[in-house]
Amino acid sequence: MGGLVLTKGTRLLIKQLNQEFGKHIDHYRQDKNNGTQTPISQLFADATQNLYTLTYNIKLKHSPRGDHRPLLPDDTTGHAHIDARWLYFLAVDPQDPNNPNRLTQANHDLIRTEISNVLGDNSYDHIEFDCIESSPQKVFAEDGWDDKGTTKCRRIILATPPMAAQINNDANLTLDN
Repeated sequence: MGGLVLTKGTRLLIKQLNQEFGKHIDHYRQDKNNGTQTPISQLFADATQNLYTLTYNIKLKHSPRGDHRPLLPDDTTGHAHIDARWLYFLAVDPQDPNNPNRLTQANHDLIRTEISNVLGDNSYDHIEFDCIESSPQKVFAEDGWDDKGTTKCRRIILATPPMAAQINNDANLTLDN
């Protein structure tokens, strides 16, 4: 098995999310999505959304990616399959809700709700994401503070089993070395 958790690609995804919900958090609080009149914070508050649709549909001009999808890594050099594997992990499969290579619907809802709560509460400076290897899949969330106790953040940790190195014999879903 190839770990989803301990790979360079996963660390890159976590770095991207920490950047987006760190120094760019105000874009998510204030900006409208992709030229629409819908605030991004409202998209996260919408219970019909999941992390796949949000990752695929949110577009912000500050993203250097050609598709302006800020919830995917800015730089995929050396990680040819990172976008495909991440989107596969986030895709909800009602035919196979217990697939260990995908995020469960319950955890989609928990993470989306945690993000939405922070976007709606300016007492939070940022969100810190992390991922650990564990079974069964679970989300942990807690408040955190800087060393001085003055800057409040929300920590969201996904505990998940390793993702298979090869999925459905699909070359686009092969673990990058």
